[in-house]
Amino acid sequence: MRYTQDESYYLLDVGEEAVVYLGLKEGVYPEQMISELKEAQISGKFDVEKHIGKYPVKNTIIY
Repeated sequence: MRYTQDESYYLLDVGEEAVVYLGLKEGVYPEQMISELKEAQISGKFDVEKHIGKYPVKNTIIY
């Protein structure tokens, strides 16, 4: 299949306190994050905000 564009679009329906997690933070060590992800498979707990950027989202309707 041949694609005609290189970008992607995400459409979201959000609530009042919505956030998007996007991109690794500065100073994140891949080995440490991978280790914590492996531990999370057992414990069910992963500190996302330690490694990933968190951005508030506002619900905007565009006509």
